[in-house]
Amino acid sequence: MHKKKKSLKTKPQPLPGLSADEKALLDALLSDTEKPDPSRVQELIPDPRIALALIENLPIESTKVPELLRAFSTAFQQKEMQKAVRKAVFKLKQKGVVVPELDVKSKAPVILRRPEQEEPKAYVGPVDGVGSRAVLITVPQIPQGHNLGMGVLNDEHGILEFTFGRYSRKNAKEVQKIFFEKVPSMVETSLSHAAALLERAYGLRTGAGESSGDYVRLRPWLLDHAGPLEKPIAYKQFASDPASKPTLTESQIQRLLNHDRMATWTVAPEELGPVIEEINQAEQSRILISEIHRVERIHQIKQASIGKLYPEARRAIIKQRLEEMAYVFLKSGEEPYARIALACAMSLDEKDSILKVNPFLSALLEKSLMLYFRGKTTQDTMSPDQSPSRIILR
Repeated sequence: MHKKKKSLKTKPQPLPGLSADEKALLDALLSDTEKPDPSRVQELIPDPRIALALIENLPIESTKVPELLRAFSTAFQQKEMQKAVRKAVFKLKQKGVVVPELDVKSKAPVILRRPEQEEPKAYVGPVDGVGSRAVLITVPQIPQGHNLGMGVLNDEHGILEFTFGRYSRKNAKEVQKIFFEKVPSMVETSLSHAAALLERAYGLRTGAGESSGDYVRLRPWLLDHAGPLEKPIAYKQFASDPASKPTLTESQIQRLLNHDRMATWTVAPEELGPVIEEINQAEQSRILISEIHRVERIHQIKQASIGKLYPEARRAIIKQRLEEMAYVFLKSGEEPYARIALACAMSLDEKDSILKVNPFLSALLEKSLMLYFRGKTTQDTMSPDQSPSRIILR
């Protein structure tokens, strides 16, 4: 009996321990072998393991295979790579394909290191006077491009706005540039920090999917890749010097509140109204004859209003805002302001008494009243660049 000739059909070879992303890249390259540019082989396929898997699974019928093999022979000098190229050339010749002679002789050894893949990055902006801030997350994609998630969060109303999409590398850079121009004080942070902020805001939504935008598309990946944040990130930065009992002076508080990034931090006009009304009544009172009595009465009104404006739950929110601002200051190279903000945040853990109210909240009220009596409102202190809640993500 005649022996049957062995089939020359290429059998799929096992993949050499590739990750899910690397397998996806290999599948994309194998799906259209006419597409890869031989001159960019090492750029498109930086890992020799992927190159080896591609050579061993190349469809012989592709017209671009000889050219690709020549490129592989030049780009990868490893012994097993050269052997794989020779084997592929032999198969081509058996099929009657004309293959130019390839120089596959040993050359000076080239050590190829697997390039570091670009890591996902996260950025956050400062917190404005109403608790809103911007967040941006960029996730590199293989073989190229980026997924961008960006939006505006509010610590009382949840996700105000969020968009998520795939961009080319060039377009991603342009989108980020525009975003950073709208919120110039953005700082880079950890993925865990950004995830914690987004999840907290996502939990505040009032209805299923309401105001969440495209975050539901990014959320599964983010929760899978971001570790838990055990405590506010600002405290982690000061781990060596936590300042458990920091000193806090009135001049320090004034310095903090006068910073440009704190310009929008005031009591909301609608909340300030009742306090102003009581002060006006004291000013016009016929009972308070002496100026000393009048000043003392106004002081009492202000002190009493602190408890009404900032009950325990509200104080917790202000504390979180100060902790987040401390981190923004620290990442911006302004450590003195970071320490003051953190000291103000920690002071909010202390209970008020009849004789003493929280110094930061008292200063915040004084600032708001001063702006009001100067004929200004909270909106006058805001600008589109300072308030991330005014960003339109289009």
